[in-house]
Amino acid sequence: MALYHTHRPQQFSDLIGQDHIRTTLLNALTSGTVGHAYLFSGPPGLGKTTTARLLAKAVNCKEVVGSRYTGVGTKKDSDTSPNTKYLIPNTDSEPCNTCPTCIAITKGNALDVLEIDAASNRGIDEIRELREHIKFPPSVCAKKVIIIDEVHMLTKEAFNALLKTLEEPPMHCMFILATTEPHKVPATILSRVQQFNFIRATEAMLADHIMAIAKTEKKKIDADSAALLASLAEGSFRDAVMLFDQVSSGVQSVDSDRIRAVIGLSSITEIQRFFGALEKCNRTDALAVVDDFFESGGDPGVFIAQALGEARKRLRLVDTSHAVAWINGLIHSLGQLKSSPSPRLPLELFIAEQTATHQADDTPQIDTITPPAPETAHADHTVNTPRVVMKDPVDKKIPIAIQSTPTPQLSDESWHTLIRSLRDKNASLAALLEGSHIVSAIDGKATIAVSFAFHKNKIASKTNLPLVEAAITQIAGSPYIVECIIDPSYVKKRESQEYPDLVDEAVAIFEGA
Repeated sequence: MALYHTHRPQQFSDLIGQDHIRTTLLNALTSGTVGHAYLFSGPPGLGKTTTARLLAKAVNCKEVVGSRYTGVGTKKDSDTSPNTKYLIPNTDSEPCNTCPTCIAITKGNALDVLEIDAASNRGIDEIRELREHIKFPPSVCAKKVIIIDEVHMLTKEAFNALLKTLEEPPMHCMFILATTEPHKVPATILSRVQQFNFIRATEAMLADHIMAIAKTEKKKIDADSAALLASLAEGSFRDAVMLFDQVSSGVQSVDSDRIRAVIGLSSITEIQRFFGALEKCNRTDALAVVDDFFESGGDPGVFIAQALGEARKRLRLVDTSHAVAWINGLIHSLGQLKSSPSPRLPLELFIAEQTATHQADDTPQIDTITPPAPETAHADHTVNTPRVVMKDPVDKKIPIAIQSTPTPQLSDESWHTLIRSLRDKNASLAALLEGSHIVSAIDGKATIAVSFAFHKNKIASKTNLPLVEAAITQIAGSPYIVECIIDPSYVKKRESQEYPDLVDEAVAIFEGA
């Protein structure tokens, strides 16, 4: 059995990091003021379902409830049920875990404690069946307890069907709802329950918890290794225990090297080397770190998560300007992993963008000098022809001024300058334009050619097209509209220029075939 099942808390005193919830529930149990409906909310792995089971045991435990009930057959004047039991104050509210009721609830086979997964039982029909079920008194326990996990997954109609029952349930029944997304629960439901928010555990709490489990399991783990696992768990007790279970399987001792080997982590030294290469705009070294990580069987998501963690540290301690750009780029790369045809491509694009942004600072400036007009007798025929002159860079900016006489043809150099200017505003658009070329720019109309329909649709979208037109207008000095066309031959030309030998060999092979 998995360790997180074996070491699931069996008493309220075992709950870690949720003192506010433990204290409030124990006080309610002690005073006999347990509510009829609760909502436990918070991130996964913090003990919401576990606490629901503890509460179910506490209100039904034979050892504890015996002193908490006045006895079978005693009833209030307003009650018509002959066998209803009522709570009275008691000083000890922890379940005993030895009586038949506690054991049955722990094993998950108690007839009067019903756990429902709302993700797979989310319709109105399931709620109608539930309403019929709770009409009957409990068969063994003192109370029927209905635990609905991931309650936010219920449909609107199911919530409406549950509403009246949740507001006025039978005296012998109580509801415990659990969710990771409380904002999706209707306000009408929230107003009828007592809500408790579970908070993430600190890394110190998780590390201590891991070391305690290791001691119980008679396995060795040092403090640094426990801290490493705690940092990977991101505040989740279940994730921390599962990670320890994974890395300790089949061994008696766990260290940092084993954790990195089993989970596929990069060393701290490699992550720091990666960011050092980005700081120096050393694309080759940064790519080498990523290549080494992939060759060792690493997961790109794990690498990006590690890099994000290091970038966050630098955001708080060292370099804010670079860290913000790194975090934005890494988050974008993480989102592209699912749709990327290659797992390492998002990281390679991130490296290219971060290093190219600073390399663009050394690009020579382009200025335009307009020669004086020739002296003629008729001034109406005077034409000023722009002349492009390359200058050494003076500062970090790239001022461009092109005189707005008859619209000139945009050169390839101007097109690359335009792409560089877009990188800071929209890195994904600049990446799309890298695979394009300018066909013509005459009479206020610029034509761009791309190789694939996907690129054309992205560039011509309502969001991207105005950015391209504005950039061309700024470069040329006069208004432009942009048309994007597909030119499949362009990619073949480019490949033949970059890899002429490969193209010749391919032609020879297929012609020979």
